[in-house]
Amino acid sequence: MSLETSVKMESQESQYEDEFICIKIIDGIVCCETKKEMIINYEFAELAINKRIKICGNKYYPLLNDVRKVKYVTKDAMQLLNSDKGTCYLTAGAFIIKSKAQEIFGNFFIKFKTHKVPARLFTDKTKALQWLEQYKVS
Repeated sequence: MSLETSVKMESQESQYEDEFICIKIIDGIVCCETKKEMIINYEFAELAINKRIKICGNKYYPLLNDVRKVKYVTKDAMQLLNSDKGTCYLTAGAFIIKSKAQEIFGNFFIKFKTHKVPARLFTDKTKALQWLEQYKVS
């Protein structure tokens, strides 16, 4: 396989999965799921952003992010996730949560920080997907 073929194949990546995260596009929405309980640090956030950007392939999508297994997000990771790079190719973000702590932290972040794209928390995936419909790009 030539280098050109290898680069072309990599740029057409449609999903990414490892032991910690799964990222794929389903019905015009970028879906991310944290698969293990973990703390999101800067390095992990950067990896996830880079993989998501590659999967988006220069197109804009709303994001459904299942963060029910996330224990905590470090301050520098949160800053990166809300930066121009972190929101690159996103039109909105819906975050699936499960705990009261996630709700309190998430609502504080959403209400008291300026965001590059609209963001909301949900405990119901169906409601999150319904909300994201308005942010799909044709």
